This record gives sequence, structure tokens and C-alpha cells, in this order.
Amino acid sequence: MTEKEVKENLCWYDPRNPDYANVEQYKYKGECNCDNCFYGKTKLAKEILSLMEEKKETINAIMKIYPLC
Repeated sequence: MTEKEVKENLCWYDPRNPDYANVEQYKYKGECNCDNCFYGKTKLAKEILSLMEEKKETINAIMKIYPLC
């Protein structure tokens, strides 16, 4: 799963979501009932993004120790 595909499962009001509802009439006003939040996709997507970031940091740390000459 690509990072873009994961971000598509974030809340519709999360600016990282490619389908972000960036229109004033759709601005988040409290508890969200978008499909992604309602079905728990947002929570899972946030966790996956966190793990992806940790993976990138680990790879960068390893590359500093063992650079590819």
C-alpha cells in the first residue's frame, strides 16, 4: 500500500487526505461522521503513517552508520 493510498483513508477533514474537503461549508465542526472516521479507517491510517515514518527514520539512521559507498 502506498503512502497516498493510506492518506486516502484519513478523515475527510485531515489536510493530508488527497480528497480533503477544503471548502468553508465543509469545515470540521466537532465529532466527525465521515465514512473514514465512522468505519475506523482514520485511526488505522494514522497508525500506518506513523509506522511508515519510523521506518524512514530507521533506514536513514542505518544509512548514516553503513553508507553505500
